[in-house]
Amino acid sequence: MKKLPLKICLGLLSAILVSGCQNVGIKTNQTTTTTPESAPAALPFEPASTPAGELSNEIVFHYLAAEISSQRKQLEASYDHYLQAALLAKDPVAAEKAARIALILSNPLDAMRAANLWVEYAPNAIHARQLSAILHARAGEQALALQQFEALLKIAEAKGIGGFEHIAILLAAEENSAESIRLMDSLVANYPDDPHAHYASALLNTDKKRYEETLEALENASSLDPRWDKPVILKAKILSLLSREQEAIAYMDKIVHQQPKQKNLRLAYGRLLVENNQYQKAITQFEAAQALDASDQAAVYAVAMLAMHLEDHQKAREAWNTLRATGDKEKRNDAIYFLAQIEELEGNVQQAMVLYAEVKEGKIRTDAQLRLAALKAENDQLQEAREIYRQLRVLDYHKATQIFNLEAQTLIDLGYHAEALQLFNTAIEANPDDLDLRYNRGLFAAEQGNIELAEQDFRHILKDRPEHADTLNALGYTLADQTDRFEEAYTYIFKAYQLKPDNPAILDSMGWVYYRLGDYKQALNYLQQAAESNNDAEIAAHLGEVLWVTGKQEKAREIWNKALHANPDSPKLKEVMQRLQ
Repeated sequence: MKKLPLKICLGLLSAILVSGCQNVGIKTNQTTTTTPESAPAALPFEPASTPAGELSNEIVFHYLAAEISSQRKQLEASYDHYLQAALLAKDPVAAEKAARIALILSNPLDAMRAANLWVEYAPNAIHARQLSAILHARAGEQALALQQFEALLKIAEAKGIGGFEHIAILLAAEENSAESIRLMDSLVANYPDDPHAHYASALLNTDKKRYEETLEALENASSLDPRWDKPVILKAKILSLLSREQEAIAYMDKIVHQQPKQKNLRLAYGRLLVENNQYQKAITQFEAAQALDASDQAAVYAVAMLAMHLEDHQKAREAWNTLRATGDKEKRNDAIYFLAQIEELEGNVQQAMVLYAEVKEGKIRTDAQLRLAALKAENDQLQEAREIYRQLRVLDYHKATQIFNLEAQTLIDLGYHAEALQLFNTAIEANPDDLDLRYNRGLFAAEQGNIELAEQDFRHILKDRPEHADTLNALGYTLADQTDRFEEAYTYIFKAYQLKPDNPAILDSMGWVYYRLGDYKQALNYLQQAAESNNDAEIAAHLGEVLWVTGKQEKAREIWNKALHANPDSPKLKEVMQRLQ
């Protein structure tokens, strides 16, 4: 049974994929224009009715009655009063409220009547056109729905926004996919030379998982506007979704060479390469994007993260220093943090600590302070380290138990076992229901031979979570390794094995308990499975021991020596080799 180390990981490459990523989906905040926006044109429609010049007593009555009825949850009455107010005052706001109440009441005819008034009184309101179009579509009145969509497109053009994408989003939300597709096809047929119409069709088909139709629509959009980046990017996404990654890469590579100064294409191609583990090529694309736009922090960040992953510290350092000098506050903090990591990885501990200490705010502040505490503890500044842990528990109280665990692990690693136990006790007294604290104290107690405390903690967890495989395994392994209660140990480990049959730590425990029971054949079976799936020092120690006692000393030495080469400081390996050789 092997416990998991409590360590802080390096930054993840997923940050590159998230930053600036265009998802394969219908929602988008980007406009679809391919040229700089000009001044908005005049709105295309005039209201069909003139609003009432003044509020009569009757109009005021209906407004007040509508509000009071709404507050009393008398929605039918509220609808009637809002509708009357809308008719009398020619008021689009009252008409809108009446329409929305009718939708809540699932009364499409009343909703249609109110929505049509809303369109009449505010003909340039996009939401009014959207609602009217959808209600007509649901009623099977496709021609009337298309009329509203046509009007919506004129309004969107005047306002300088993407009308086709609005329609795609609207239709994607409808349950009747076939009707939505038919409406979109009819709309595209009316605008066969508009790339935005074909792109909207692609978005809707993507949402409906009609990927071949998506690709056809994207081809049409790109042929009409070859320099428009969004159809290209979406096509690459769809190809990847269809497990045609190499085709997607070849396609993006071709387009990028044809349009080398399209920054968005470079960024999208870089993310695609990251998704396919081609990190060095991805760096080239992000660097090219950065060259096209020096202010693009996402491209610099991607270069920095990829260089960290490839252990190219010089390139990473240059990129992080760029962000440190020019990035926004969040990215500056990230840059300082990762510069500290580079110094730490290169053995420049003092400089790393100086940099970690500079990160005093932002999402990564706690991680930086934890690394600072760990380094101080490793460099004879334990009290300063513990003070950092204490302050972090106050400042980040929602992470207090995690920080308790990290501080305890620090004390354990440095050999301060009594202090670690005292800290665990304090933490559990303050957080008696925290199972992670109980589990970690149980593991520590077991390592120290305190079987009573270990068993107490493990059983406390199992009382609340009887199917917790790791705890079952921990309790079973502890009993198998440090007591003669082998049959009882087997019941716990076997239950853990049923829950997680492929877990290397549990396979190791199964092998060890069979060894303790004297069944060497079964012991070797499970230990060899564990060793094949995890090159772990403790598993190697166990496997070697069983091989040794079964007369296969040379094989045992081979396994131990190989494991010792990879884990030269493993106390478990050293102990078993000294004991048996």
